Amino acid sequence: MDIVLLGNKKAGKSSIQKVVFQKMSPNETWFIETTPKVESLQVQNNPYTKLTIRDFPGTFEVNQMNSQEKKYLTNAAVIIYIIDAQDEPYQRVVEKMMQTMVACQGLNPTVIFEVFIHKIDGDMFAHEETKAEILTIIAEMVRPYAAEKGIPEPAFHLTSIYDHSIYEALSKVIQKITPEVAYLKNMLDILMSHCRLDKVYVFDVISKLYIATDSTPVDMLSYELCSDMIDMVIDVSCIYG
Repeated sequence: MDIVLLGNKKAGKSSIQKVVFQKMSPNETWFIETTPKVESLQVQNNPYTKLTIRDFPGTFEVNQMNSQEKKYLTNAAVIIYIIDAQDEPYQRVVEKMMQTMVACQGLNPTVIFEVFIHKIDGDMFAHEETKAEILTIIAEMVRPYAAEKGIPEPAFHLTSIYDHSIYEALSKVIQKITPEVAYLKNMLDILMSHCRLDKVYVFDVISKLYIATDSTPVDMLSYELCSDMIDMVIDVSCIYG
């Protein structure tokens, strides 16, 4: 499965890839150089996360794409468009995003569009109301354009590499393109009912993304606790393994 990352320069595409899939510290991402061309990363941690991440440069324009870029977009299962939440006003980036989505829909009618409203960290996003307001503003810009062009309205996620929100968002994306999710969910529901568990996740241990969970709503506190426990187990195994 191919996942394509699109967005303007400095939106955080490469940082997301390196923090989640290459275990880079968020603070180290300050020193990442600008992506000059499409960079591909193979992720094969387990049978359910066999992915290819395509990180497109921020200078990418759909009306100037080369044959290789066109091939990547045509074969993509998901296109994630990264919007820098700190890059106001949003009108220009939303217009470019929608033009890109219309072009990609023409190349690949079955592709799934996702939007990450990224970098929701720092003092300006200290309150949940501020984050929700930004999501509403961008969604209201996108909705009429999507309806006019006849393309599906994308799903929106608020993300940051400094907390678990980026892992939560990517987990939901991967579940959309994993055929076995419905089967796994049923199995986890049965496990919960027989073992009297509060919540069950199937994790990719290396990336800390959850491939599946039971049908009860995801509680971010339980997800963060499980993620932290995975880190602790890995750290201990490195010492004593």
